[in-house]
Amino acid sequence: VRVRRAIQLIIDRNKVMRNGYLGLARIGNDYMAGGDACGPPAVPQLKQDLPKAKQLLAQAGYPDLKVTLTTDGAFAGMKQTAEILAQDAAKIGVEIKVQILPVGAFLNKWGEWPMYLNANDPPFIVGAFNHYATGAVNNAQNYSSPKMDGLLKQLERTGGEAKQCAVIRRIHKLVHEEGISGVPAVP
Repeated sequence: VRVRRAIQLIIDRNKVMRNGYLGLARIGNDYMAGGDACGPPAVPQLKQDLPKAKQLLAQAGYPDLKVTLTTDGAFAGMKQTAEILAQDAAKIGVEIKVQILPVGAFLNKWGEWPMYLNANDPPFIVGAFNHYATGAVNNAQNYSSPKMDGLLKQLERTGGEAKQCAVIRRIHKLVHEEGISGVPAVP
């Protein structure tokens, strides 16, 4: 959780929006937007905080974190987002090697990459199952949580928009608390 949160605090979301998406995006708060009827989650907007990120990495036992971030850069902003994250990370001694692959090579090992960048903004109710469930195909952080899996099962069994939104709000809260997603900007 500390490493995931640190990565979220490293990136300058305004820079991603301006430079990665040429201003044609909005600041992301690490959740899939997907246009669901429940609206954005009621959680604080994360902002770049390099000292806090460095502190969290030290607490997690990774003060000199070195990782490879893999992407194919197939969609606008993906390559630039990865590069901005790597540049911001270097400011606190974190080395993020950006690996841009041809689409086929990237997809051939889909889900095997320890850390990868994906540009996918499905409807939330679909995306939640594909991104947050243990072993899900788009679970880019290899996240696993019985609590999340339980919420997803509850969402699957819940009918009616108001009741689904209540469960979705709990999922949003867990995503925020545990740093599950990293969505710095939404095109």
